[in-house]
Amino acid sequence: MRWKVREDTDMTPPPVNSQNIRGEILSPSNARITAARLVVKGEFAPHDHEEMIMVAILRGKGKHQTIYGIDDVRPGDVFVLRPSMWHAFSDCANLHAYVCYFEPRLLQRELSWVLEDPALNYFFRVGPRSLDRKGVISLHIPVEARKDCIRFLEGIEANQDAQAAHARTALVGYFLLFLGEVARWALPELHLPEKKRPVRVHHVVIEGMRLLKEDLTRDWTLTDLATALGVEKSYVVRLFKAYTGLSPMAYLAHCRAERAATLLLTTKTAISEVAQQVGWP
Repeated sequence: MRWKVREDTDMTPPPVNSQNIRGEILSPSNARITAARLVVKGEFAPHDHEEMIMVAILRGKGKHQTIYGIDDVRPGDVFVLRPSMWHAFSDCANLHAYVCYFEPRLLQRELSWVLEDPALNYFFRVGPRSLDRKGVISLHIPVEARKDCIRFLEGIEANQDAQAAHARTALVGYFLLFLGEVARWALPELHLPEKKRPVRVHHVVIEGMRLLKEDLTRDWTLTDLATALGVEKSYVVRLFKAYTGLSPMAYLAHCRAERAATLLLTTKTAISEVAQQVGWP
């Protein structure tokens, strides 16, 4: 299901180019980055989307529902959702929000290097409450940081439709500033002293996670993964456990189960077909 239009706000997601991207640093992808204000009164039916979504609550009140339950929302709350994760709003009284969405390929091409940053990689992939593991992240940004977040979102909105090259640079810049601020408040661990913060994640783990997630239907073996990564099997296992707490095959099983749960909750797909779509025999 795609975004609905509310109060003349066009929330229709842009088309996604689904070509197989291999994650290396390439020329600019021109993947869409969009921000728009949204006002919800009453209900906003369950829906999912093809893009990464970040919803920042500006004012008003209501309830936010995901696969993890229903929570009251308040100004300063931010919800980050991975593609295919459904959510909904209910009991809303003039709930004002800023919605930022971007195509996942942005982090596979134009901004692939940002995942070398320990904080952002911890946020997206390897932390115990990361987007890769949970699919949905909820956080609260304190008052003193909200003005900056709104300024960054306004910068995205002001530059998202401009054609000039410098506008694309400004757009990506504002997006990175907003993303960094969200990641900072999402992970209390990052407020620890420097020596206790997450270390830089090994590139083998980053590439291995990407390979598994991009091809869930493949009949993966540890040998296949190690060969694709060009390293020994024991080395892959050791790195995965060190940075994620899971073996490669356990991580794959987690991704398959999460995708299957989303399909079963949000579609009418038969269980047998869901199993085929996520790579279960």
